[in-house]
Amino acid sequence: MDIERPRPAPAAPESVAKILFAPLVEFDRRRVEWSAGLVAAAVISVPIVLALTTPYTSFGVLAALGAFNVLLGEGVGEVATRRRHARWALALNALGIALGTLAVLAGPLQLVAVAVAIGGLQLANLLPGARSVALTACALAAIGIGLPDPSVAGALVRALVVVIGGAWGLGGSELGVRLQRRWATASRGPAAGLAVHPIDRHEVARAALAVGVAAALAFGVGEWIGLPRDYWTVLTVVVVVQIHFLATVSSAVVRVSGTIVGAIAGAALSVTVVVPAALAGLIAAFSGLTLATRAASPSVYVIFLTPFVLLVLGIAYPNGWSLAASRVLDTLIGGAFALGASALLWLTTGRLLRNGAARPS
Repeated sequence: MDIERPRPAPAAPESVAKILFAPLVEFDRRRVEWSAGLVAAAVISVPIVLALTTPYTSFGVLAALGAFNVLLGEGVGEVATRRRHARWALALNALGIALGTLAVLAGPLQLVAVAVAIGGLQLANLLPGARSVALTACALAAIGIGLPDPSVAGALVRALVVVIGGAWGLGGSELGVRLQRRWATASRGPAAGLAVHPIDRHEVARAALAVGVAAALAFGVGEWIGLPRDYWTVLTVVVVVQIHFLATVSSAVVRVSGTIVGAIAGAALSVTVVVPAALAGLIAAFSGLTLATRAASPSVYVIFLTPFVLLVLGIAYPNGWSLAASRVLDTLIGGAFALGASALLWLTTGRLLRNGAARPS
């Protein structure tokens, strides 16, 4: 007589609900990095003042994004790891904006070029614990896709400006390390204990392919509808997709809700704050709060990040409330394609969560 083997109990509904919605209200004060926030605010303020007070507006904006994305790309954790990731981010951010600029020059193969650019940059996830590097590189690629007047020469110039801004950000990163050491927090950083999961090269490759295709399709839909900032659909796909399905759903919930709140705030500020000094102060504050809260709360991080992006890009390409509305619609479209990509990954891997973990990766 055969004895039926016990089957693992299905995940409790409470656990699934917690995975999906806990990040909306999560805020861990122990993971707030005030030193990183102060450094970011100081570093970003310099190119922003350049953009607001000189004729080199677009250069100042790109330099600010280059510096910000290096600080963001270094991630959280141990000092040695952060330094390594910041250097990778410096190089890959420049490559990202160049590839994004060149992708829109591909004519009828534009969507293929977008998929190749985003999918290729996603392979940065093969670096241990370097999701933040892949995210920032893909974010610069998305911005390169959307910038006007693309050209080969323009791609090289944009990459150079991003490198210059990134180098400035790298210096700020080193200053942040020294501040952490002085405050005796370098070895006990807010996320020093976060686990780095072993890299599955096949899994990363499948995810890169899925993200690249989803980003290209989302961009195509945005172009078809005629959205003024359709490249934000690409950015949303890159940010939202996780290898594990429930984590992607949770990420989509956080991204959409945070974007709505942040877009309303950013649009209101962009049409009411016209004094350059006040605008520079706001942008510096939002950049600092974004970097300070990135490990403490996913939703608060997005709420601060969205107005930062709106205000920075609004310096060169003002659009007020219509830009905010477009941002929300782009996020919804990109989120839908991100969920589709993650569902496809789930069907091919059979994994809802990483090793059955209770929290999204």
